[in-house]
Amino acid sequence: MKESERIRKEMNEDDSDNDWRDVNYLRKIERAIRKESFEETLLIGLQKKYKIVNNGGSYEIFTEKFGRLIFYPKANSLLITRDNYWVKHYAIKWINKYLLL
Repeated sequence: MKESERIRKEMNEDDSDNDWRDVNYLRKIERAIRKESFEETLLIGLQKKYKIVNNGGSYEIFTEKFGRLIFYPKANSLLITRDNYWVKHYAIKWINKYLLL
């Protein structure tokens, strides 16, 4: 069972009428889906070109052009460590454009 399915099931079993709790569940589901889609699609293409290390919630990607990159799939953020530059909210698009061409 995928993490997003587990969270969705937990949300359906929760009987509280708390709207904030539902918002938190939806945020968790969105983050889990983002991570799952990265692992199912982009990660395969990246592993063919670059060395990748899984650090639990993040992935380190080692490239010659950009150096070491740290990608956080749930937050859709990427840290380019050489320049200390954060790519926030559009990291998946950045990876597609600069690493998978």
